[in-house]
Amino acid sequence: MGATLGMAAASIEEMSNATVALRLLVALVVGAAIGIEREEHHKTAGLRTHVLITVSSAAFAMLGLELDPDHHGSASRVIQGAIAGVGFLGAGAILRIREAHEVRGLTTASGIWIATASGLAIGIGHWFLGVSTALLTLAVIVGLGWFERRFLGSKHEP
Repeated sequence: MGATLGMAAASIEEMSNATVALRLLVALVVGAAIGIEREEHHKTAGLRTHVLITVSSAAFAMLGLELDPDHHGSASRVIQGAIAGVGFLGAGAILRIREAHEVRGLTTASGIWIATASGLAIGIGHWFLGVSTALLTLAVIVGLGWFERRFLGSKHEP
């Protein structure tokens, strides 16, 4: 892991402009993939929100590496801040409906959180982790949503 992290986690100055742009573009595509699915089901956080989250997370991760080229902790603090900050967006997506005794938006909030994780992973150069996380997220939202409706009688849209 050390050698991989060292190669993946170069500072922005050590990366070419093309590498920085590619990381941001991959983050954009990953966010769009999750966001399009959420948008199709008219969820509160859709395409633009998920794209902005993944791209900003990738940018924060790269900035964290820039602040901490020797990996002394600044990068991890930037990542912790991004994770904590996105919690406010997730909390805003959750709605409690008193009359119906239900809570809505937990899947959307979880999608926001995982979009952050994907963007952060891509930003530090762990492409496989970021893209795989997004693909698994889509599999869970789409596949398990279908399973819940088909076999568990859930009436909620994914």
